[in-house]
Amino acid sequence: MSEDYKLLKAEEVKEWLKISNTQLYDLIKQGKLPKPLKQGRSSFWKLGDIKEYVDNLSTAS
Repeated sequence: MSEDYKLLKAEEVKEWLKISNTQLYDLIKQGKLPKPLKQGRSSFWKLGDIKEYVDNLSTAS
């Protein structure tokens, strides 16, 4: 399985992006990050989606 399918918890996503909880959910509302995958009460994001967001940041400037 590709590393891009690894699931990250919200804390891990915030650590990767160096953002707060509020900023994380603002990015989701703005459509810049995908909505989380839900499993029970837990939220997860695919590592590949987070990498894609970071890649898009570097090409946006």
